[in-house]
Amino acid sequence: MMIGKQIQQPVQSWNEYTKTVLWCNDNKAMIEDKCDWYEVVALPEETLDEAGAAKLAELNTAFPPVSETAHCMSSAGFEINADEIANRNIEGLVLVLNEGESTLFRDWDNRFHEVKKEQLETMRKEIVVNSQRLYQTKWQIEAGIEAAETVDELDAIDIVFETLAQTEGEGNGTTV
Repeated sequence: MMIGKQIQQPVQSWNEYTKTVLWCNDNKAMIEDKCDWYEVVALPEETLDEAGAAKLAELNTAFPPVSETAHCMSSAGFEINADEIANRNIEGLVLVLNEGESTLFRDWDNRFHEVKKEQLETMRKEIVVNSQRLYQTKWQIEAGIEAAETVDELDAIDIVFETLAQTEGEGNGTTV
């Protein structure tokens, strides 16, 4: 253990100093300047508030890309984009198609499928359900962060988002 180790100033052995710096980087320690010498000291432990704020920042950074690139397995038998743009595009198709009419639709893998208006209406619902599940997951993680009573409890919280397809055991979804 190097905590408490002193290195006289000026440094006589840069090799020893470098090894000490590397040890500090690996062991949550730092070198403090004590005027006549340097001393290895432990870094202060992260407080619960600091750890909680960091975990919330991690969550808030992880969520937007998941939401913006969301996709899910559709009951139409193929995976579809499930972001806001896809929802808006499908809504537009539903508005212009008459009952029983069909159109070409490009899926998440950029393959075309012929779909009917009724299938598009179902896809819109599936996108909304997927979006709701993503938000519910985010809110559950937030609640877990806020309820944590120790830094270890916060460290144990994994920030993972699953799509509708993953939840139901189908396809490959978006996971963070």
